[in-house]
Amino acid sequence: MLDRKLNIVSAQSIASEDYNEQERDWAEPDPEPYRPTVLKDTNAALGMLNKMRRDYTSEGQCYNRAHVWVYEEYQRTSRKSMKLFMFFTNRYINNYRFHWWFHVTPMVQVAQGQRTLDRRYTSNPLQFKTWTDVFIKSKRTCPIVKKFDDYANYQQKQDCYLIPVSMYYVIPRDIEKRDLTGIEKTSFIQNEIDRAYKNAFKGYSN
Repeated sequence: MLDRKLNIVSAQSIASEDYNEQERDWAEPDPEPYRPTVLKDTNAALGMLNKMRRDYTSEGQCYNRAHVWVYEEYQRTSRKSMKLFMFFTNRYINNYRFHWWFHVTPMVQVAQGQRTLDRRYTSNPLQFKTWTDVFIKSKRTCPIVKKFDDYANYQQKQDCYLIPVSMYYVIPRDIEKRDLTGIEKTSFIQNEIDRAYKNAFKGYSN
């Protein structure tokens, strides 16, 4: 994986030519605010987690798994989920010889707050700190920030940062594009859905 300055920080990669977004699927500035579906309680969130397909491949990317999971839930129930990006800083990567620079999971709003639904690494809906502790060996809190630069420009201050986004965002570059243009991504894009299935789940073909 390359960081935004093209430094190699892990063996994963995103082919930039595969993510030439279709501009019509991004809203004009100041769209109607995204409103995720609010679930009744954590039991409802657990039911949603347990319905996520499990036939993912070991080599699939986290962002593709997450995208299929939120897409299938929306197709099944019309529920609008969120995603939570966790970005690991250079400080953390160097101190712990960590091999990822980000991870992303589906997230839902319940009456009691927000919960992550990381079907690959956890078996229950989790509060943010409990979820980040699965990956952050120092157990330091990951601050929630709004913009990609709030992570990229402060690599030595924290071990990690969190950025919550709507279910339509797939990769970190989507967040960078939003920050640069002020335009929100407002729908699923079919070629991203197809790519996510093909990369992350078994037995899929176009």
